[in-house]
Amino acid sequence: MKTIEELVDSLYSNIRLTNKKRHYIQTQYHEWNIDIAVISTWFFRRITITSRRQAFLMDFKSCKLRKAYFLSLFYSDNYSIYGTKSVLSDILLESPNAAALMYSSRPYFRFHGKTFEYRGSIKKKDKTSLTNILILNQEILKEIEEVWN
Repeated sequence: MKTIEELVDSLYSNIRLTNKKRHYIQTQYHEWNIDIAVISTWFFRRITITSRRQAFLMDFKSCKLRKAYFLSLFYSDNYSIYGTKSVLSDILLESPNAAALMYSSRPYFRFHGKTFEYRGSIKKKDKTSLTNILILNQEILKEIEEVWN
């Protein structure tokens, strides 16, 4: 398994060498299979991290957690939950790691089946934000494992 810094370096070198708009990396973290997709636009990079663990006996309840845009004009931390609220969605609402990930542009978390997904956007040349996103995602996966096992 590569370290996070090595993953980000290989991804950014891949982006510089090719003119593709979509880049994919697959890795593993403990028993999680992690797929990282980066879609480049003119100013932003859209990051999608899909984490899947086959060892779970039960599926996650289908749920999507995102920032409430209308209320965020008046209050700082408001989130909308779509789907079935569960213990895992409560963990995300209370987690400081999830709150830090919600500061990216158009972020959301989604549980579906045995899959946990994060999506957000960062500025195009911001390499440290991608590293921080991957580190925070791993911390959230640890929290999910603690609750789910």
